[in-house]
Amino acid sequence: MNKQVNFLNLERFAAALICCFAFSNVFAASSSAVADKLALALVTSNLSARLKTDLVQADVIVRLTNVEQREVSKNTIEIKGDGVCVFDNQNNRLPIRFEAKINVAQKIVSSDSYDFVEAEATSAPEYAPTSNEEFLMKELMKQISRDYKTENIVVALDSVESNQNSNSEKQFTGVGEVRIGDLQWNKINFDVVVDESGKTKKVIYNVK
Repeated sequence: MNKQVNFLNLERFAAALICCFAFSNVFAASSSAVADKLALALVTSNLSARLKTDLVQADVIVRLTNVEQREVSKNTIEIKGDGVCVFDNQNNRLPIRFEAKINVAQKIVSSDSYDFVEAEATSAPEYAPTSNEEFLMKELMKQISRDYKTENIVVALDSVESNQNSNSEKQFTGVGEVRIGDLQWNKINFDVVVDESGKTKKVIYNVK
């Protein structure tokens, strides 16, 4: 009888271990996905800010087109790859290669560097038009920059929904995360309306 009870206890213990292991894997994968998205947003923001200064251009945005990521240490990841620097109302584009290290614990870029490359040397000289997510991040950063009087802003979008209004306007709503200045990351809700010509008519957001 005692042997049977012990055997049942061992079975329950093993099942509990399997459940805990599975839960930890799911949690780790979820955390990794969030960290990846924030890391890419950090790199994009930092490179854009550097290129604004280096090129003496007020309106510059970097798009990452080919990215590799590896873990350097427990709290540091390295991201490198190709991108394109877009400025002058998207009429001029400069291909770049970049490297950056992210402090995962502090959610900051500890170091980054870039080099301009010849357009022929890149695997994709023609770049896709700005995606909805890129467009929304840019519009939110512009509005938050005006409201908070700082350009030190990083936005990472978690989800976006779009709806077509009866007057041919497109409405984008969603949630994400934002870091303003040197403050901590906060959740953000947003509501952006664009007319049929692609001009932004309304940008509303709420930082929690």
